[in-house]
Amino acid sequence: MNAGIFSLSWQNIDDRVVWAQRRVFEYFGLPILQHRIHGLEHGEWMDWVLQHHKLIDVFLFVDVDAFPLNKQAVDESFDKASKGFLFGNAQVSTHIDPNRLFVAPSWCALARQSWAAAGCPSARIDAHHDVGQRWSEMVQHAGVKVEVMMPARCMKPMWKLPNGADYGIGTTFQSSAGAMNFHMFGISNTTFDDLQFTTEARLKLLEQEAERVCRGMKYT
Repeated sequence: MNAGIFSLSWQNIDDRVVWAQRRVFEYFGLPILQHRIHGLEHGEWMDWVLQHHKLIDVFLFVDVDAFPLNKQAVDESFDKASKGFLFGNAQVSTHIDPNRLFVAPSWCALARQSWAAAGCPSARIDAHHDVGQRWSEMVQHAGVKVEVMMPARCMKPMWKLPNGADYGIGTTFQSSAGAMNFHMFGISNTTFDDLQFTTEARLKLLEQEAERVCRGMKYT
């Protein structure tokens, strides 16, 4: 099985964010392909990765402000995807439909075979789908199982999942088996700002979280 980890950033992303992510993946001995392609829409980039990297069997897409808190997060993602699951962080898009749960592009593992079985659906955004949302719907129609990692804690709740779980700025997502990843949310200076968690404050917190991981601190 050939597996690959991919993230995308644009020119409005501080280099410190990219470095923090790379540092964590390197700490776990995991190579990551960090693409910096300004102007390429997120879903369009995901489509391109699947189409361009034809020798990769299993893909893990992560937002640039997301990284694993334990190696199990990546191991379980690849294992689930290789067994035919679409696996990753739970999310809803409140501006589209707050009741439609899907696997977020912030942490999303999928096998090429599962994607092909669903008719190679696009990850692009449209009026009815957020980035990657169509994958969750199309793969289920094709008989592919979907499993989500749920929020375990967050620094500032901003949104709710259909089951009432909060997620938002600085969220830790966790699987039932104990895999954990961290997603800061809104790390660019054009996404949103917050009086308590400004862009610079979120960047500092992201760096601190990466430092905790690389110091070998345990997460429970």
